[in-house]
Amino acid sequence: MAQAGTRPIQSFPSEIIHLYPNPSSDFFVIERNSNKKEILQLFDMTGKLVMTELLQDFITTIYTQSIEQGVYNAVVSDQGKRVNKRLVILR
Repeated sequence: MAQAGTRPIQSFPSEIIHLYPNPSSDFFVIERNSNKKEILQLFDMTGKLVMTELLQDFITTIYTQSIEQGVYNAVVSDQGKRVNKRLVILR
């Protein structure tokens, strides 16, 4: 039950967002069934925000050369809805 003044976060069905290749080395692709504006946030395993990107197309390529090797949580969100995906970056 949500507390007064808060609203629950809804999740998108995970099958509408594809993230590949995973593991990734130099780039990864986010494929969505929508071209509406959404935000991609990439968090490391400590919860530190590493990257933010505006998604506006059905397919977006994200280059990762400046991101260290590791496991990340990719969060795609739009107006209180979000989907989480794990991303592994290998060098």
